[in-house]
Amino acid sequence: MAANAGRDAIREYQAALKIGPESPLARNNLGSAFLKQGRVAEAIQEFRRVLSRDPQSISGRFNLASALLQDGRVAAAIAEYEKVLAIKPDFTQGHLALGRALMRAERLVDAIGQFEITVQLQPGYAHARNSLATAFAAKQQWGEAIRCWREALEIDPNNVAAQSGLAWTLATAPDPMWRNGAEALAISQRLSQTTEASNPVILRVLAAAYAEAGRFPEAIETIERGIALATSQYRSDLAALLQSDLKLLQSAQPLRDAGKSPIPR
Repeated sequence: MAANAGRDAIREYQAALKIGPESPLARNNLGSAFLKQGRVAEAIQEFRRVLSRDPQSISGRFNLASALLQDGRVAAAIAEYEKVLAIKPDFTQGHLALGRALMRAERLVDAIGQFEITVQLQPGYAHARNSLATAFAAKQQWGEAIRCWREALEIDPNNVAAQSGLAWTLATAPDPMWRNGAEALAISQRLSQTTEASNPVILRVLAAAYAEAGRFPEAIETIERGIALATSQYRSDLAALLQSDLKLLQSAQPLRDAGKSPIPR
């Protein structure tokens, strides 16, 4: 159904362009529809056409940056996001998107700077605080990461990303002063009792919390469920990661995050 709706949208915008070939709105919408369908090269072409008519188009340039990032062209995407922010410095989503692209480029200090601007511009935006926490964790600044995740949850107590990030760090931080197995277990158990129970990443967090609490049989059973789920979802990289976790747990070794793991981040 979604695929059919996407194809219908493309036909609709293409028809609109036959009537008004220079319509930047229709061309931008067509590019967005292509991007949703995974037709990235065609999306990029449409966004460039928008910009050829209006180089100051924020939506056209932002969409171009997003398409380039989806295409794996991280440096080019960063350059386009920076151009967006040169036009509109207070564009919250622009700073957030640039920060995430900088994370992809492993420019963590620069990413943190962008996320901090996002938080300043929109203090009540939980996703921005979650992104800031993620960047701090990747830089192994565990205390700052925990602080930001707690702030995100004060804004949005049901934010799954913030809950899983906080629980993961409380269970796996290499420095024991930041670990709290009981709290990690309480958070991850709540998550696992929701629809997130079908998410193998959440099961990994729960297994890590069980291990930190010294409950290795439950940790092993949980990670095995995660492996089965990841395999059934054709997520081979995740299944392999969980298999390596299983070996540690079977040796009664807790999981530890060195700030490099892309999961659950």
